[in-house]
Amino acid sequence: MVKIKIIPAQVQELPKGAFEDTINAPEFVGVVPYLTGKADCGIRSGSQLTVMKAEHTSSPASFASASSSFTIVPPLGSATSTSMTERTFASDDRRYFPENATYGVADLQPLKVLGAGCFGTVYMAKDRLTGKDLAVKVTEELCLDEQRALRRVEGCKAFLQLHASWRDESHCFLATDYCANGDLRSEVDRQGKLSEAYAKVLIAELLLALDELHGLGMVHRDVKPENILFDSEGHIVLADFGLVRDLKDSEVASPPDPNNDIPAGCTRSDCGTLDYMAPEMINKEPYSYGVDFWAMGVLLYFLLTGRLPFGNGLSDYPPIVMAAMILVKDPTFEDSDLVSPVARDFIQSVLQKDRSSRLSVDEMKAHAFFADV
Repeated sequence: MVKIKIIPAQVQELPKGAFEDTINAPEFVGVVPYLTGKADCGIRSGSQLTVMKAEHTSSPASFASASSSFTIVPPLGSATSTSMTERTFASDDRRYFPENATYGVADLQPLKVLGAGCFGTVYMAKDRLTGKDLAVKVTEELCLDEQRALRRVEGCKAFLQLHASWRDESHCFLATDYCANGDLRSEVDRQGKLSEAYAKVLIAELLLALDELHGLGMVHRDVKPENILFDSEGHIVLADFGLVRDLKDSEVASPPDPNNDIPAGCTRSDCGTLDYMAPEMINKEPYSYGVDFWAMGVLLYFLLTGRLPFGNGLSDYPPIVMAAMILVKDPTFEDSDLVSPVARDFIQSVLQKDRSSRLSVDEMKAHAFFADV
């Protein structure tokens, strides 16, 4: 969990239903709340730290309401394994902070959990100084590649924008835009399937966004509905750069293999979401930017039909079977699918097993599917 130290006003009593656990913690002072949907805190007395935990229905920041001074501290029961790094700020936030300013959990008012998984947890939080709502990704893994990728797309409206990033002794934090209009997966869940006219606009925006990302030398590798958000005007925002690979940066790109096994500008890392993975990724072959356009084709099929193009249209096959389906099965359409011939042609042209037979970026942009966009 994420812990911050407060130099507090006195806490008078425990909330209803709380329990106490007193441990030796001479290195901790003050009240230690957690950035979660439950309210937890601790009070130090001498070398004893009384830890209190309670289910809480109001704001998880309620324990911090009486405090005015915050700093980050190490987690309870863990050793300091890494040193603090200097916190960084996106350019549009620098007007609020001096050049040598620090920023951390204490500057945020946690509001709710947006999502959790093997990658960590994402919270909605309000910046106490600016009043801006942010999405804060908290993970125990170092996320330097993701931080680097977010810095590279600074100022590009089609991508999630980084406002601040930092780490303490046990967690990494990325504070980004909060997109209140939700994600594409929620939109599909709400509508069932999208009209072709609407899906066409979304895919056109995604095509341009991916082309821009690739122009910066980066491949996303996890294009899927959950990672496509909507800004305040309804335009798409590509999010979650946790699997982004920089194919141009000499510090992080895969070097050319002496046996020409992995050409320059390619990688062979096994990652992504299986339903949207291109055949070359499943076959563990070297791949490049084209895997993002394959995922875009899978996404368009899903938006128009409400099904995935491989397997039985659902994600309930064992992974090995689903992978085999992607390698051998071609996307088909049912009579009830309201998908025009030109849309079907575009999807089938993008989802060619042989990557040399797929449409190029320019050919996709010039395809008749986008004629009226």
